[in-house]
Amino acid sequence: MRLGLANRTLAHAATRVAVSSEPTLPLLSESAQCIATVTGNPVRPEVLMGQAVKAVHGLG
Repeated sequence: MRLGLANRTLAHAATRVAVSSEPTLPLLSESAQCIATVTGNPVRPEVLMGQAVKAVHGLG
């Protein structure tokens, strides 16, 4: 796993860095790690509730 170019380039200028998982933290520079927060990956409720048709088609 590695960080993409945009994330590596812009992390030093950020006031906060959000990452989706813990294993990402060591990939950041030390200064970026200090301002990083693990937020997880947002998932719509339809996906978590097993409503595949609504999750795929966005039907409400």
